[in-house]
Amino acid sequence: MTRTEVELNVKYSIISGIYWMICAVSGIFMVPILRMKGMDNAEIGLLMSIRSLATLGISPLIAGFSDRHPKLQLRYILMLLAGLNIVNTVFFQHFAQGFWQLLFVMIVLGGTSNTMPPLHSSIAMKFNRPGKTITYSIGRGCGSVTYAVAALALGFMVGDDHLYTALAMQIVLDVATILALFFFPNYEVESAPKKADDAKGKKSVGSHDSAYLLRLSAVFSMLKMVFLYFSPNVFWICASQMLQMLGNGM
Repeated sequence: MTRTEVELNVKYSIISGIYWMICAVSGIFMVPILRMKGMDNAEIGLLMSIRSLATLGISPLIAGFSDRHPKLQLRYILMLLAGLNIVNTVFFQHFAQGFWQLLFVMIVLGGTSNTMPPLHSSIAMKFNRPGKTITYSIGRGCGSVTYAVAALALGFMVGDDHLYTALAMQIVLDVATILALFFFPNYEVESAPKKADDAKGKKSVGSHDSAYLLRLSAVFSMLKMVFLYFSPNVFWICASQMLQMLGNGM
């Protein structure tokens, strides 16, 4: 790996690491914060479902916009999403109280923070050329480590009466995301014919290997949930997470 590639991978890992720290905040602490705002279990379940549906609806729109404007660097779209997430988090913390206001927050959250991973992956793919190659697994592995560290640290820092500390941390991390993306280099925009040629060249036995890995990942993801369901205590809950290496990790 050349020096240029090392620097590129470090910068990409920083972006990925910060993002998954944000996920630790919005994922782990979302339910207790919603409960603190007066939502019951049914309402929380509905709100979380709406967030996922918003991701499914908005993510293709962003991807389509990016395809129609190939000269627009994806990092600028990510910076915009992070900025919107900051505004949304401030509104969530200080103003959103009733169900409909919280519904708005979940829709925006699904359309900003939750739509970032595909764009991160796209950036990695766009740098895959001689002299400047991002090793996606390095960045994603860094994200898993930072997620674990953030979850552990926030678990000790945030008590029942200090849940909003998590949201303050999320704002700080979103600002860090914008700064990291600002200093991230641009990729070269390829012409349409070259993309077509690359797509033809990538059709190989490698696609079959990828299909096998995806099936293996699906099996271990299912086994993890079964193991988790039957776990009698915290020790076995933690043990079940080891299957994540061959589930989502794969």
